[in-house]
Amino acid sequence: MKKICMIAGVLALAASVNAFADYYYSNPALDDFYRTYVNKHLSIGLRISHFSFTDPSKKTYDADGNLVGGYTRGISTYNLDERQSSMPAIYLMYDFNQYIALQVAWEHVEGRAWTLDTADPHYDGDLTLSGPSFLLRGSYPNDSIFTPFAGFGLAFLSADFDAESSWSAGGFRNMEADDTIGMLISGGVSADVYENVIVDLSISYMGADADARYWLRGEDHDRATWTFPASSFMLQLGVRYMF
Repeated sequence: MKKICMIAGVLALAASVNAFADYYYSNPALDDFYRTYVNKHLSIGLRISHFSFTDPSKKTYDADGNLVGGYTRGISTYNLDERQSSMPAIYLMYDFNQYIALQVAWEHVEGRAWTLDTADPHYDGDLTLSGPSFLLRGSYPNDSIFTPFAGFGLAFLSADFDAESSWSAGGFRNMEADDTIGMLISGGVSADVYENVIVDLSISYMGADADARYWLRGEDHDRATWTFPASSFMLQLGVRYMF
């Protein structure tokens, strides 16, 4: 249902923009603005992503630099397993010219934190990083329908850790991940498949490790601090409509 609502929302937004353009077509000033700054400049679409953490296994150390081990210290995040989402995300593209464009998108990665090196493998909870990204993209136009591109940008990510109930013990154990800013490097190809419909295929790297802390209820200090190894490679496929 969420997928249907999102797709319907994008289609409704596209229809609204076109309706706005048609309604004010007779107004010279607005028509000139649309033709100058919107038409053949602005595009909107949906994309799906598949990601892989670059360093999913990492030891955890306490505030004094001592290795934290399994249940003996109450906290351990030795492995992050990717949790993929099939939900498409919206993205926008604004072409300043045929070479330079600004992409605004929504990034989302999620991992399950596992302890694997104890007699009782278990997971502590799920880490989610999500937020808007801004990518400056450079393209190489040519005579074919395929246009290679590369880009660099930043992702402003909110971090959330959803602790597993048995691990948190009713709020006795607590974990919090800090928001972070990720670096984005991307490369790929766009294809003009039909009139104003464009398909984007890209591979991106997002450097976005998240600092975290762990404490027990009633304590006024952190029992352990560390970094979730959440940097990832992403394969992304998108379809957008150029106004």
